[in-house]
Amino acid sequence: MVFVIGKADPVEADDDVSVVHKLKRALLKQIPAVLAREWAVLQALITIGIIRRAFRGSSAVEQWTVNPLVLGSNPSPGATQIRLERGGFCYDDEMKPKVLLFDFDGTIADTVFEVLQIYNRIAKDEGLRPISPAEFEKMRQMNASEVPAFLHVSILKLPFIVKRVRNELKKQIAYARPIQGVPEAIRSLKKKGNELYIISTNSVPNINTFLTKNTIHDFDGVFSVSDIFGKHRKILRLIKTHEWDPADVVYIGDEARDIDAAKHAKIASAAVTWGFNSEALLMAHHPDRLVRAPSELPLL
Repeated sequence: MVFVIGKADPVEADDDVSVVHKLKRALLKQIPAVLAREWAVLQALITIGIIRRAFRGSSAVEQWTVNPLVLGSNPSPGATQIRLERGGFCYDDEMKPKVLLFDFDGTIADTVFEVLQIYNRIAKDEGLRPISPAEFEKMRQMNASEVPAFLHVSILKLPFIVKRVRNELKKQIAYARPIQGVPEAIRSLKKKGNELYIISTNSVPNINTFLTKNTIHDFDGVFSVSDIFGKHRKILRLIKTHEWDPADVVYIGDEARDIDAAKHAKIASAAVTWGFNSEALLMAHHPDRLVRAPSELPLL
């Protein structure tokens, strides 16, 4: 611990008592600030010690770093918080139960390519051109608002396209599979006392059929949104109805628009990298969390 003493007022060389008093006053002025810094470092060391005990014998410990960055959407002014990072994923030191809202397609269900195939099948009937693999990769780098123009689809026609894709998906949803590792992660999150919900542009019957077929019974509710850019309104209504604290709510999705919906609803966002949008695009929208593997979901 180092104290920096500023220039003292001029004193006589033999005025030892005066010098001692001035030094004491200078030290006392700096103690609160020094202690605050030392306390923040101590908290970080304690947290790292807990993690090291939990991961003892694992090389994963060496991947942990500590950054004094503020987490959450509404941090207290001047608050000092510690962020732990492992492979780019961030963990809070407070692990209390939360309200976790999940997107469905691409986040829980492995349906992204099925939706693409359905679109290509109905493209002829709707006077649209099919999407090539190369175009699909380009679309993964786009915001949802850019896709209609790229596909030459009118905004007025978009709701009808979405509805038809939903209806076609209904015929195949019983055969759709979950993302590998996601059902186990969901069960783990539920065991920790979290409330779990799904908010998706897919239909409630489609989602419930999928959950039943894949024996996923951990969700407290499923909600559908017809407007692909209207998820934030549904989130805000649920927060009001259930009287949730927005600070305890996280929206988990695979698209940039999911991050944007969370921001508009003033809640935290967690972006998963195994779905539709690329990791680069997700990072450009600054999610509160980045989840690169389903095994990281239980640590939200």
